Amino acid sequence: MAKRNTELPDDFPITTAMRAWADEKVPTLDVDYYHDYFCEHWGQGQKKRDWVKAWMTWMRRTNDGTAPGLYGSDDRRIVRKRPKPVPQANLPLKQLSSYEQAWQRMDELREEAIKAGMTMVEARQKSVDELKRYIVRHNPYRKRGD
Repeated sequence: MAKRNTELPDDFPITTAMRAWADEKVPTLDVDYYHDYFCEHWGQGQKKRDWVKAWMTWMRRTNDGTAPGLYGSDDRRIVRKRPKPVPQANLPLKQLSSYEQAWQRMDELREEAIKAGMTMVEARQKSVDELKRYIVRHNPYRKRGD
């Protein structure tokens, strides 16, 4: 005997099987975000035989940019994607050498001097001490000796 068409349940959850399917078939799609759209679109009395398959079709079409009712005709290809995991994010940062630290500090001083009113050309021509003096003179909130 065939299944009957039913309305979308009020509390249609994303199951672990649905999440596993989404991770495999549409890995970059933000399924939690589009699940709400799915429920709003189909939760208005329409009937379907299999809501999980309808959800999968919706997610696949959303990933392709062809889902109904989400976008205007001009921006159908705009889809909210999940940020991809960055494997390098958990790696420890390399320690900067003293030479690199000095250059980094010099760049920070130049940026601060430029914010205080010095031109970029002037900032590149000044020494560390000259930059510090300029910053102290033109920024009353900065402590002396920084």
